[in-house]
Amino acid sequence: MVRNDKTTRTGKLFFRYVVPSTISMLTAGVYTLVDGFFVGWGAGDTGLAAINVAFPLSLLIVACGEMIGTGGAVAIALARGRGNLRVADRLFGNMLILLVPAVLLLILLLPLLDPILIAAGAAPELLPAARIYVQITMGGGFFMMATVCLVAAMRNDGAPRLAMGIMVAGLIANILLDYLFVLVFRGGVAGSAWATILAQMICFLLALCYFGSERTHFRIRRTMFRLQPKLVHRIVTAGIPSFGVQISVAAVIFLHNRQTLLYGGVAAVAAYAIISYVESTILMLQQGIGTGIQPLISYLQGAGETRQRNSIAHRGLFAAVLIGVGGAVLSAGGSRIIPDLFNAGTETLHFAERGLLISALVYPFLGIQKVSESYFQAIGRPGTASLLVYLDCFVVLPISLLLLPHLFGTDGIWAAMPVSKLFMAAVVLLLQLLYKREEEYRKNPAVRQLRFNSALLLPSSGDIVKKATNT
Repeated sequence: MVRNDKTTRTGKLFFRYVVPSTISMLTAGVYTLVDGFFVGWGAGDTGLAAINVAFPLSLLIVACGEMIGTGGAVAIALARGRGNLRVADRLFGNMLILLVPAVLLLILLLPLLDPILIAAGAAPELLPAARIYVQITMGGGFFMMATVCLVAAMRNDGAPRLAMGIMVAGLIANILLDYLFVLVFRGGVAGSAWATILAQMICFLLALCYFGSERTHFRIRRTMFRLQPKLVHRIVTAGIPSFGVQISVAAVIFLHNRQTLLYGGVAAVAAYAIISYVESTILMLQQGIGTGIQPLISYLQGAGETRQRNSIAHRGLFAAVLIGVGGAVLSAGGSRIIPDLFNAGTETLHFAERGLLISALVYPFLGIQKVSESYFQAIGRPGTASLLVYLDCFVVLPISLLLLPHLFGTDGIWAAMPVSKLFMAAVVLLLQLLYKREEEYRKNPAVRQLRFNSALLLPSSGDIVKKATNT
């Protein structure tokens, strides 16, 4: 009966955190989908291609916000799990302080926009629209980063539903503003950028109201905002995988844009924009699972509740794979319908239909990787989480994108993601087995000695007997 009660409680906690988080992340994915929809109808294939070329630089803003926000959230949850409430408050304050240098970094990048966009695959006809999109989004980058940080802190403050409500409110505002700026005022790509920034400003103000209310468990005091290098180090170290997750998305789009421009021209770039909108929506759902289980796993890790931690992780993995299967069915089954929603031209339509069909295979494996990244980050293993992120986007995927198009043309571009994620799923399995053995080794001295003996890592059996006697 006790075991059933614990299982029921774990299930309730899982749904309490994961469902709002998944909806929140889905709304973030729909943000880009809505932008693409309105730009496709308001600016055509050229506008779609331009916004896709510019998108990696916009993701840099989100990456900085995710690194600070999720890194701070993990550190806060671990501290609270250990009962260090004062440290948790100070971590929150230092997390907000870190927004200042992040904004300064974005400002320093503004003079370098043209060479960066050209390197990202911006053809001459795409450069002006791509430039204005990035200038606007970077100009309002503070609101994007601050919203990411505050919403992450809200989820770890026991308010996942309110965090979800803020994201949904932002999405509704984005849809209305996109319609107004892109279609009514005919602002094109620039109108889409302004809609995004103003929607994020609304989210920021709503989140700020939460932390100024009595609902929050943080004790807001001036002492929270004293810069402490040790706490900054904790936040940044814990947040490096989250930075990598966003940079990996930017790297994926960057590499795909260059290869699609090389093998299929602007029409293929526009087709990849449509495919990436579908990918980002499914990715956000799966990432929402990982984001949702993070506060629970971090807290349980800090409290030493290993069994409950593992139960939450297994539920998250199953849910992400299930979403991946649904995403594969959607992408393959809608390969002829989805491009029409973006008002795609004839040549773009052909590329997008083929790409949606081939890339459908990626989604189940993508779910495995994304939840595993969040799991290792949540238990205080940022190095392992970073290995999964950076190995994929800077080694495995680039090799796939270089070799496969050379052999299969544009079909090879669409197949690169499924191939790289299948390889990464094998890496995830290996890392999980290694971590499980390490945990057994730490907990069970007899198993530790047996494994050292079998691996011949100890110089003599006399040392083993001596250690066993001492134990």
